[in-house]
Amino acid sequence: MRFHSIRGVRSTKPRLLLLNPKSSHSGGPHMFNVGHLTGKTSWLMSCTLPTIAALTPPEVTVRIVYEDAEGCVDYDEPWDMVAMGVLPNQITRAFHIAREFRRRGAVVICGGPDVTVCPQRWRDHVDVLIRGEAERIWPQFVRDYLIGNYRNEYHETEFVDLALSPIPDYSNLSSTTYKQYMAGVVQTSRGCPFNCEFCAAIPLHGRKIRVKSDDAVMYEVQQLYDLGFQMIFFADENFAGNRERTKHLLQRLSNWNHKNRHPMAFSTALSIDTAEDDELLRLLAEAGFVRLIVGVETVNRESLEECRKYQNLKLDTLAAVKKFHMYGLSIGGGCMVGFDHDDLSIFQQQYEFFTQAGITNILVLPLQAFDGTDLKKRLLQEGRYREPDPSVDTATLSPTQTFTVIPKQMTVKQLQQGAYWLNAKFLDWEALANRHETFLKNYDQGQARTNIRAPKGKPKLSGLGILLRVLFYIAFRASDRERKTFFRMLKAAKRSAYPNGLRLTLNSYLVAKDNIIALEREKPDFWNVKNPASEGAISG
Repeated sequence: MRFHSIRGVRSTKPRLLLLNPKSSHSGGPHMFNVGHLTGKTSWLMSCTLPTIAALTPPEVTVRIVYEDAEGCVDYDEPWDMVAMGVLPNQITRAFHIAREFRRRGAVVICGGPDVTVCPQRWRDHVDVLIRGEAERIWPQFVRDYLIGNYRNEYHETEFVDLALSPIPDYSNLSSTTYKQYMAGVVQTSRGCPFNCEFCAAIPLHGRKIRVKSDDAVMYEVQQLYDLGFQMIFFADENFAGNRERTKHLLQRLSNWNHKNRHPMAFSTALSIDTAEDDELLRLLAEAGFVRLIVGVETVNRESLEECRKYQNLKLDTLAAVKKFHMYGLSIGGGCMVGFDHDDLSIFQQQYEFFTQAGITNILVLPLQAFDGTDLKKRLLQEGRYREPDPSVDTATLSPTQTFTVIPKQMTVKQLQQGAYWLNAKFLDWEALANRHETFLKNYDQGQARTNIRAPKGKPKLSGLGILLRVLFYIAFRASDRERKTFFRMLKAAKRSAYPNGLRLTLNSYLVAKDNIIALEREKPDFWNVKNPASEGAISG
């Protein structure tokens, strides 16, 4: 086979571009909107493409490009293959990229959640589909390509042994790329033992927990530390899905992190029933975990039963959140609205609960019926599924603009209105400070902190750079209310015994600021939206 030339020199090896398309700049804590404060362009640098690079045979020349960090890809640079791993908010951008590269003669390959569960959406846009987990089928495609006999679809029908998942290869990335991200990503397991109706992870990764070896995980952690990252997000569906294994890994992480001059900060996602296990909470804190994404979802117990989130029904949610706080584990919680058992009173109920719980950063999420989920199947049968408008650029969509569910006890308009109202209430600067102080109070009044040996060390200069940027902005550009709130949060953290008070304050402020900018761009008057349950609000 003949391959594309580089500067006029005929290459003897095919050239592969692994491309992460530009993502949405709205909805969720992506940090796109606070780059002027962080010096970064985004939050998490996915490990997917470096893993694909490690699975690629040496007969292929590989380069990795993240558009969020490097800007739009150069279509005129010659590539034999262009492969993308695509998330839902990247679909429109991926279609455009595929069209441009196919027009120039490249073979375009796509994988990712949407490709796996909705292949029909992609067949007219790309040359090859990679459906399912890639560890076995990606090398097979490349081998077939090298002999000139590849198929248009490779489908992994099983959940693979993660011993087959290699250490991600970051050698094909420029240092300027990974310096644009706040945190690196490590995946230690796949699968979740629970079966929530709305969850898109089960169709993709199953309910059986499959794990990487502790040695492999520690190698990946060390690799990101050596690249200069100060934070790692462990991208497991449920980090505590196999508790005994998790405890063993946490002990390894703790021993490693305590030896570092600049200890890393960790975060992950896990289920709320983890609060039952004091030993696990202590190990999380001692390893250096400071923030957890916990599936709180709703205060409405009928809605929890409806969506099969039975693990939340087995405990007192408010007490569970307080338990996390007592161990110094801050929570980022999803606040879901629009279940069948939610009427218009749910918005006030959610506001009161999340405020009382002291969950600092809250992502308001109208219920979505994602492709492949049991929820979508049920709503299709009931005639209550709303197909997204294919003409709308997926990169512009946010949780408050995307509605795939027709609610039972409110209109879609009321659901959207309630979501905006909740956002405005949660993002009010004084309300943010109140929840911040509740977390610190829960920590200081608890006894668990006396038994925790958290990592100690000096911050890196890059972390100090973020602090100086924020302080400059607060002093000279922020509004009076914003400035007052920030220093109130800072003073509360200083008074508290919580060892990560400065980090907590910065993170809580930046996530809130990022969401405020995104929402004000999307709907400038969202601050003035009324609760749909109130008199005079829109009702249809």
